Amino acid sequence: MELRVAIAKAYRNRAEFERTRSTLRQAIAWSVDRRVIHKVAFFSTGEVGSEEVGTGSFYYDGIDPYRTGPNLAKAKRLLAQSGLKPPITIKFLA
Repeated sequence: MELRVAIAKAYRNRAEFERTRSTLRQAIAWSVDRRVIHKVAFFSTGEVGSEEVGTGSFYYDGIDPYRTGPNLAKAKRLLAQSGLKPPITIKFLA
């Protein structure tokens, strides 16, 4: 599963582009309700994921900055900070 976001905007430099991309990524992460996805898409089997590996893996670190999400107010604030104007088209490749 892959999520690619194409940002069609002129940037002054690479740092400005990276800030926008990072802020948009965070806005998306705060807007997603992973518990609902877990229930609907996976019929509540397994566990709600925050990493590429499960909790039983040696590589699982348990760090989940979005565990209290979704937080739509925070997502909207981050989207506004990104400087991008809705609507934003996201192509989801799975």
